[in-house]
Amino acid sequence: MANVLPYLRNTSTGLQAQVLYPFNRIISFKTFVQVFMNGSEQRWPSRPPLYTFIIPMKALLSGDKGSWLTFFNTVKGMSQVNLQLSLGATTYSDLTLMSDDLGVTTQRPLQYDQQFTLRQVKFPYASWTPSTAPTSYPTLACGAVAELPFLQVSTYLTSVNESKLGPRFAFSWYGSSLTNFPPGYLRMWKLTYPLLNDADLATLEYFFTACQGRLVSFSFTDPIDSTAYTHVRLDSDEMEIKYMTKGQYSTTLSLRQTNGS
Repeated sequence: MANVLPYLRNTSTGLQAQVLYPFNRIISFKTFVQVFMNGSEQRWPSRPPLYTFIIPMKALLSGDKGSWLTFFNTVKGMSQVNLQLSLGATTYSDLTLMSDDLGVTTQRPLQYDQQFTLRQVKFPYASWTPSTAPTSYPTLACGAVAELPFLQVSTYLTSVNESKLGPRFAFSWYGSSLTNFPPGYLRMWKLTYPLLNDADLATLEYFFTACQGRLVSFSFTDPIDSTAYTHVRLDSDEMEIKYMTKGQYSTTLSLRQTNGS
Protein backbone atom coordinates (compact mmCIF):
# COMPACT_ATOMS: atom_id res chain seq x y z
CA MET A 1 0.00 0.00 0.00
CA ALA A 2 1.36 3.42 -1.00
CA ASN A 3 2.28 6.09 1.53
CA VAL A 4 0.52 9.15 0.10
CA LEU A 5 2.11 12.51 0.90
CA PRO A 6 0.01 14.67 3.25
CA TYR A 7 -2.44 17.19 1.82
CA LEU A 8 -1.89 20.76 2.96
CA ARG A 9 -3.76 23.81 4.21
CA ASN A 10 -6.89 21.85 5.22
CA THR A 11 -8.88 23.46 2.43
CA SER A 12 -11.79 22.02 0.45
CA THR A 13 -11.02 18.87 -1.50
CA GLY A 14 -10.78 20.66 -4.82
CA LEU A 15 -8.07 23.02 -3.55
CA GLN A 16 -5.95 20.62 -1.57
CA ALA A 17 -2.36 20.06 -2.73
CA GLN A 18 0.59 17.96 -1.59
CA VAL A 19 3.18 20.59 -2.58
CA LEU A 20 3.44 24.37 -2.52
CA TYR A 21 4.87 26.62 -5.22
CA PRO A 22 7.64 26.99 -6.20
CA PHE A 23 9.13 23.50 -6.54
CA ASN A 24 11.26 21.60 -9.06
CA ARG A 25 10.64 18.37 -10.95
CA ILE A 26 13.57 16.63 -12.67
CA ILE A 27 13.20 14.06 -15.48
CA SER A 28 16.24 11.79 -15.62
CA PHE A 29 17.49 9.28 -18.19
CA LYS A 30 20.82 7.43 -18.19
CA THR A 31 22.63 7.34 -21.53
CA PHE A 32 26.09 5.92 -22.12
CA VAL A 33 28.08 8.13 -24.50
CA GLN A 34 31.40 7.21 -26.14
CA VAL A 35 33.00 10.32 -27.69
CA PHE A 36 35.74 9.84 -30.29
CA MET A 37 38.61 12.16 -31.19
CA ASN A 38 36.90 13.37 -34.37
CA GLY A 39 33.73 14.43 -32.54
CA SER A 40 31.64 11.42 -33.57
CA GLU A 41 29.87 9.37 -30.92
CA GLN A 42 28.30 6.06 -30.04
CA ARG A 43 25.35 6.22 -27.62
CA TRP A 44 23.11 3.62 -26.05
CA PRO A 45 20.32 3.80 -23.48
CA SER A 46 20.38 2.33 -19.98
CA ARG A 47 16.87 2.80 -18.54
CA PRO A 48 13.50 4.58 -18.87
CA PRO A 49 13.00 7.96 -17.18
CA LEU A 50 12.90 8.41 -13.41
CA TYR A 51 11.77 11.51 -11.54
CA THR A 52 13.15 13.63 -8.70
CA PHE A 53 11.27 16.36 -6.83
CA ILE A 54 12.91 19.19 -4.88
CA ILE A 55 10.14 20.68 -2.76
CA PRO A 56 10.61 23.67 -0.48
CA MET A 57 7.58 24.61 1.61
CA LYS A 58 7.29 28.18 2.86
CA ALA A 59 4.99 29.49 5.60
CA LEU A 60 3.50 26.17 6.64
CA LEU A 61 0.76 26.41 9.23
CA SER A 62 0.94 24.48 12.49
CA GLY A 63 -1.48 21.81 11.27
CA ASP A 64 0.54 21.23 8.09
CA LYS A 65 3.80 21.02 10.04
CA GLY A 66 2.21 18.48 12.37
CA SER A 67 0.85 16.41 9.45
CA TRP A 68 4.28 16.27 7.85
CA LEU A 69 5.99 15.27 11.08
CA THR A 70 3.45 12.47 11.51
CA PHE A 71 4.05 11.34 7.92
CA PHE A 72 7.85 11.52 8.38
CA ASN A 73 7.53 9.35 11.49
CA THR A 74 5.31 6.87 9.62
CA VAL A 75 7.77 6.34 6.74
CA LYS A 76 10.80 6.51 9.09
CA GLY A 77 12.84 8.91 6.95
CA MET A 78 14.43 7.19 3.95
CA SER A 79 13.28 3.68 4.85
CA GLN A 80 10.20 3.50 2.60
CA VAL A 81 10.21 3.31 -1.22
CA ASN A 82 6.45 3.44 -1.79
CA LEU A 83 5.72 7.15 -1.38
CA GLN A 84 3.15 8.65 -3.76
CA LEU A 85 2.73 12.20 -5.06
CA SER A 86 0.04 13.56 -7.41
CA LEU A 87 0.48 16.63 -9.60
CA GLY A 88 -2.73 17.39 -11.45
CA ALA A 89 -3.82 14.24 -13.25
CA THR A 90 -0.40 12.53 -12.97
CA THR A 91 0.50 10.31 -10.03
CA TYR A 92 4.15 9.46 -9.31
CA SER A 93 4.73 6.26 -7.36
CA ASP A 94 7.73 4.35 -5.97
CA LEU A 95 9.23 7.49 -4.43
CA THR A 96 11.54 7.74 -1.43
CA LEU A 97 12.76 10.58 0.77
CA MET A 98 16.42 11.47 0.24
CA SER A 99 17.23 12.32 3.86
CA ASP A 100 16.68 10.94 7.34
CA ASP A 101 16.43 14.52 8.61
CA LEU A 102 13.38 16.77 8.52
CA GLY A 103 14.49 20.30 9.36
CA VAL A 104 11.87 22.94 10.19
CA THR A 105 12.72 26.65 10.40
CA THR A 106 10.50 29.05 12.35
CA GLN A 107 10.61 32.31 10.38
CA ARG A 108 7.79 33.99 12.34
CA PRO A 109 5.29 32.88 14.99
CA LEU A 110 3.11 29.95 13.84
CA GLN A 111 4.68 29.85 10.33
CA TYR A 112 7.29 27.26 9.42
CA ASP A 113 9.59 26.48 6.49
CA GLN A 114 10.90 23.07 5.46
CA GLN A 115 12.34 21.39 2.37
CA PHE A 116 12.57 17.79 1.24
CA THR A 117 13.69 15.85 -1.83
CA LEU A 118 11.92 12.83 -3.31
CA ARG A 119 13.47 10.42 -5.81
CA GLN A 120 11.80 7.68 -7.81
CA VAL A 121 13.58 4.39 -7.19
CA LYS A 122 11.57 1.95 -9.29
CA PHE A 123 9.93 2.11 -12.68
CA PRO A 124 7.46 -0.18 -14.52
CA TYR A 125 9.92 -0.97 -17.32
CA ALA A 126 7.64 -3.38 -19.12
CA SER A 127 4.92 -0.75 -19.52
CA TRP A 128 7.15 2.05 -20.89
CA THR A 129 7.62 2.47 -24.62
CA PRO A 130 9.56 5.49 -25.94
CA SER A 131 7.75 7.78 -28.34
CA THR A 132 8.84 8.05 -31.97
CA ALA A 133 12.24 9.73 -32.08
CA PRO A 134 11.96 13.34 -33.28
CA THR A 135 13.87 14.51 -36.34
CA SER A 136 13.98 18.23 -35.52
CA TYR A 137 13.92 20.51 -32.51
CA PRO A 138 10.40 21.75 -31.67
CA THR A 139 9.10 25.31 -31.80
CA LEU A 140 7.01 27.03 -29.15
CA ALA A 141 3.44 28.13 -29.80
CA CYS A 142 4.76 31.54 -30.92
CA GLY A 143 6.93 29.88 -33.60
CA ALA A 144 10.27 30.49 -31.87
CA VAL A 145 12.72 27.77 -30.79
CA ALA A 146 14.00 29.70 -27.77
CA GLU A 147 13.29 32.56 -25.41
CA LEU A 148 15.81 35.28 -24.60
CA PRO A 149 18.49 35.08 -23.37
CA PHE A 150 20.16 32.09 -25.03
CA LEU A 151 23.81 31.16 -25.59
CA GLN A 152 25.55 30.01 -28.79
CA VAL A 153 29.06 28.50 -28.55
CA SER A 154 31.48 27.64 -31.38
CA THR A 155 34.13 25.10 -30.34
CA TYR A 156 37.34 23.61 -31.77
CA LEU A 157 39.52 20.76 -30.48
CA THR A 158 43.20 21.69 -30.06
CA SER A 159 46.14 19.67 -28.73
CA VAL A 160 48.62 21.93 -26.97
CA ASN A 161 52.16 21.30 -25.75
CA GLU A 162 53.46 24.15 -23.59
CA SER A 163 57.26 24.04 -23.42
CA LYS A 164 58.91 25.22 -20.22
CA LEU A 165 61.48 27.01 -22.43
CA GLY A 166 58.79 29.23 -23.91
CA PRO A 167 57.65 27.83 -27.28
CA ARG A 168 54.09 26.62 -27.63
CA PHE A 169 53.19 23.82 -30.03
CA ALA A 170 49.52 23.41 -30.98
CA PHE A 171 47.48 21.46 -33.51
CA SER A 172 43.79 21.87 -34.31
CA TRP A 173 42.04 18.59 -35.02
CA TYR A 174 39.04 20.37 -36.48
CA GLY A 175 39.36 22.37 -39.69
CA SER A 176 42.66 20.74 -40.73
CA SER A 177 41.34 18.65 -43.66
CA LEU A 178 41.74 15.39 -41.75
CA THR A 179 39.61 12.50 -43.02
CA ASN A 180 36.37 12.08 -41.03
CA PHE A 181 37.11 15.14 -38.88
CA PRO A 182 34.93 18.27 -38.85
CA PRO A 183 35.86 20.89 -41.49
CA GLY A 184 35.45 23.64 -38.87
CA TYR A 185 33.99 24.33 -35.43
CA LEU A 186 31.14 22.40 -33.88
CA ARG A 187 28.31 24.26 -32.19
CA MET A 188 26.70 24.17 -28.74
CA TRP A 189 23.66 26.06 -27.46
CA LYS A 190 22.16 26.78 -24.06
CA LEU A 191 18.47 27.60 -24.42
CA THR A 192 16.77 29.17 -21.43
CA TYR A 193 13.00 29.30 -21.09
CA PRO A 194 12.24 31.70 -18.21
CA LEU A 195 8.47 31.63 -18.70
CA LEU A 196 6.53 28.74 -20.23
CA ASN A 197 2.83 27.97 -20.25
CA ASP A 198 1.27 24.51 -20.03
CA ALA A 199 1.28 23.91 -23.79
CA ASP A 200 4.90 24.96 -24.38
CA LEU A 201 6.14 22.96 -21.38
CA ALA A 202 4.30 19.89 -22.68
CA THR A 203 5.99 20.37 -26.09
CA LEU A 204 9.50 20.54 -24.62
CA GLU A 205 8.93 17.72 -22.13
CA TYR A 206 7.54 15.43 -24.84
CA PHE A 207 10.59 16.22 -27.00
CA PHE A 208 13.05 15.55 -24.17
CA THR A 209 11.36 12.24 -23.29
CA ALA A 210 11.16 11.12 -26.93
CA CYS A 211 14.89 11.86 -27.32
CA GLN A 212 15.56 9.81 -24.14
CA GLY A 213 17.92 12.50 -22.93
CA ARG A 214 21.22 12.41 -24.84
CA LEU A 215 20.38 9.36 -26.93
CA VAL A 216 18.71 10.70 -30.10
CA SER A 217 20.12 13.25 -32.55
CA PHE A 218 18.02 15.75 -34.52
CA SER A 219 18.32 18.92 -36.60
CA PHE A 220 18.32 22.36 -35.01
CA THR A 221 17.85 25.71 -36.72
CA ASP A 222 20.05 28.31 -35.05
CA PRO A 223 17.91 31.31 -34.05
CA ILE A 224 20.88 33.66 -34.72
CA ASP A 225 22.02 32.69 -38.22
CA SER A 226 18.96 30.61 -39.31
CA THR A 227 21.28 27.74 -40.30
CA ALA A 228 19.90 24.22 -39.91
CA TYR A 229 22.50 22.11 -38.09
CA THR A 230 22.21 18.33 -38.28
CA HIS A 231 23.45 15.68 -35.85
CA VAL A 232 22.56 17.74 -32.78
CA ARG A 233 21.66 16.09 -29.48
CA LEU A 234 20.70 17.16 -25.99
CA ASP A 235 23.73 17.69 -23.76
CA SER A 236 22.20 16.35 -20.55
CA ASP A 237 20.19 13.34 -19.44
CA GLU A 238 18.25 15.57 -17.03
CA MET A 239 15.54 18.15 -17.61
CA GLU A 240 14.81 20.26 -14.54
CA ILE A 241 11.47 22.07 -14.54
CA LYS A 242 10.69 24.81 -12.04
CA TYR A 243 7.01 25.17 -11.17
CA MET A 244 6.83 28.89 -10.33
CA THR A 245 3.06 29.08 -9.91
CA LYS A 246 0.04 27.45 -11.50
CA GLY A 247 0.49 27.39 -15.28
CA GLN A 248 3.91 29.11 -15.22
CA TYR A 249 7.17 27.19 -15.57
CA SER A 250 10.83 27.64 -16.46
CA THR A 251 13.54 25.29 -17.71
CA THR A 252 16.86 25.17 -19.57
CA LEU A 253 17.98 22.80 -22.33
CA SER A 254 21.54 22.50 -23.63
CA LEU A 255 22.31 21.17 -27.12
CA ARG A 256 25.52 19.86 -28.69
CA GLN A 257 26.40 19.30 -32.34
CA THR A 258 28.30 16.07 -33.07
CA ASN A 259 30.31 14.98 -36.08
CA GLY A 260 27.77 12.93 -37.96
CA SER A 261 26.32 10.77 -35.18
